[in-house]
Amino acid sequence: MKAESLGISLTPNVEGRWRWIGTQTVQVEAKYRLPYST
Repeated sequence: MKAESLGISLTPNVEGRWRWIGTQTVQVEAKYRLPYST
């Protein structure tokens, strides 16, 4: 399921994958390390 179809967005866009942790929490696993202070 795509994040867009759930009404979820992340700005700036982060390449990676989303996965559900339980029934109410979504975890984003970035493909690349995010810059510090983001």
